[in-house]
Amino acid sequence: MKLDNLKIVTTILVVFISMQSHAINNNKSNNSLSVLTQKTILKENNVVDGEYYGRSISIDGDKALVSASSKGQDDLIVSVGKGAVFAYRKINDTWVLEDMLEASDAMNWDSFGNAISIDNDRVMIGAFRKNNLAGAVYVFEYNSTANQWIQVQKLIPNDTSQSNDFFGSSIILRGDTAFIGASLTNNAVSTSGSVYVYKLINGVWTQSQEMFANPEINYDYFGNYLAFSNGRLFVSSIGIAHDGAVHVFEENNGQWTHKDKITAPDSGTKDYFGSSLYAFGDRVFIGARNVEQAGIVNVGAVYIFDYDNNNSNWNMTTKILPQNPSENLFFSYSLLANGDNLYISALYTDDISPNSGTIFHYKLGVSSVTYKDKFKMKVPSNRSRFGSYMTSFNNELWISAPSSGSGAVIIYENDVIFTNSFE
Repeated sequence: MKLDNLKIVTTILVVFISMQSHAINNNKSNNSLSVLTQKTILKENNVVDGEYYGRSISIDGDKALVSASSKGQDDLIVSVGKGAVFAYRKINDTWVLEDMLEASDAMNWDSFGNAISIDNDRVMIGAFRKNNLAGAVYVFEYNSTANQWIQVQKLIPNDTSQSNDFFGSSIILRGDTAFIGASLTNNAVSTSGSVYVYKLINGVWTQSQEMFANPEINYDYFGNYLAFSNGRLFVSSIGIAHDGAVHVFEENNGQWTHKDKITAPDSGTKDYFGSSLYAFGDRVFIGARNVEQAGIVNVGAVYIFDYDNNNSNWNMTTKILPQNPSENLFFSYSLLANGDNLYISALYTDDISPNSGTIFHYKLGVSSVTYKDKFKMKVPSNRSRFGSYMTSFNNELWISAPSSGSGAVIIYENDVIFTNSFE
């Protein structure tokens, strides 16, 4: 695709080059603007400044988990970075703290909770700094009688001889299959990264496959970010010495195989293309938080690709740039698309408080993307980093501000229920 054919708009409207009618799963009117209302703020008294409450969030049904990946142990004077995960349950439309999860073999600097993925009554939690940065993933199951989560297994790769793998960098749990990123593994080249596939067999999670980028590149960080939709697994390779890419895998006869490699036609070295990912139907949203704009460095951008079923390939249809670019804005730090709403965070906006963070809201139409508004915390604080993590379920939007004092998660309610939810 030639770059001069691409429509790039930084203000009100982004027009698609080619839009398939099936690209957006939208069962409500495009004319209705969803209004977000702040519903509640989650904070925990036993979390202190710097313990990063809100690092990761995962929700399914009436259960939600929020990590404080740098939390120390409450009863120890010197305890740092072990991590903990707070488990909530929705009772009478109110989220109530029910449990606090910790690893059975917790050690300082494990970063337990750097990644979380829940599916029904099971959750996987990453501790990517465990054992000299080799990493580990812990499996918990919910005991409905005791109303608590029980650790049932600890996952480490079969090839455990190497440290610095960062196993557990990212996790996606879907039924009896789990995908776990290890973004610093060495295979054919140094620090290229990999993704492990685990299967639940006779009640035990068993490693079944290890996947790599194609081709593998030095310092690729393949597996640092994952997304899943329509039976496809998306894996980013943000790279530090090349332009970045997103690899697409599909299952074939029980094995996940490399099908496509998505790149931006205008991407440059150290744009960090793939530094955030979100997949929705046959569409994938890809962040590149270090994109330069008009000579301003580290502004950021979001690329939208749609799958062309007729030609079996991915077409870039839109590039979204912030309306008012500034240095080190990091627009696209996190992404969330749900129904016809797209939310993009920029952590380091300074229009109210330094590095307080801003969420930009866009409306996705059949043939357009329209900028609607932006919003911040009601009482922003310096370096709160509002928008570090975003997720949604039903009519609620959860946004974390892990550096706002001891950290916080703000829950917003939408006046129109989202049509779907993905992690």
